[in-house]
Amino acid sequence: MGNDNIFNKLEWSCQKATELIDKKLVIKLSFKENLQLKVHKGICDACRTYEKQSRLLQNVLEDHLLKINIENIKIISNNDLKINILNHINEKK
Repeated sequence: MGNDNIFNKLEWSCQKATELIDKKLVIKLSFKENLQLKVHKGICDACRTYEKQSRLLQNVLEDHLLKINIENIKIISNNDLKINILNHINEKK
């Protein structure tokens, strides 16, 4: 029973760690979150690998977006986007 509990905690920790890794790509983590992530990655190869792969994917996407002709991208406000989505949903009813 003890090993099952350890694996459940590690699985939960991996879930939390991957959330923090993804969050870290977007915004700065709090001191507590950063510490939790560092401690977890210190014992978890899978999460260290996940972070490396996430950073690589982020860099590839950023490089790709920089190469796209930004003038051809239509920018829409959040409110307009919301209206378009609601209209689309209502059309499907």
